[in-house]
Amino acid sequence: MVKETHEEKIQRIKQETRDFVDDILEERISVPNRTTIIDVGLIKNVFTIKRIQLMQLIQRHNPKSIQELADIADRQKQAVHRDLKILETFEVVDLKKQGRNVIPGVNYDFIMIPIKNSFKNKKSFTNKKNPIKAKNK
Repeated sequence: MVKETHEEKIQRIKQETRDFVDDILEERISVPNRTTIIDVGLIKNVFTIKRIQLMQLIQRHNPKSIQELADIADRQKQAVHRDLKILETFEVVDLKKQGRNVIPGVNYDFIMIPIKNSFKNKKSFTNKKNPIKAKNK
């Protein structure tokens, strides 16, 4: 078996992503459960690398507190809490109070980013109060 190069891997992933999006748009497959669609403008300000890493760590480790998540992420609790509050504002994560602990949870397995201009006119994509409210409908 020949090992693929880094460039080949990137190209393969790009093609798989294109195929996946095409299948959804052509309705050959339905949008997976626990999927949300966000406005491309949110990417830079909401979905930073560290916040995405937090979401992945929550799914992988199922921490029972923000402190436990901060320890796993090797970050300060205050910084993790601040990032989680931002993600909670956009309904990407839930923070559930249980006794003295706040338990973080991720609401979605997939986050889709439409990049065609035609999406701008849809209410669910431009809702100023909650721009990622477009869930599985």
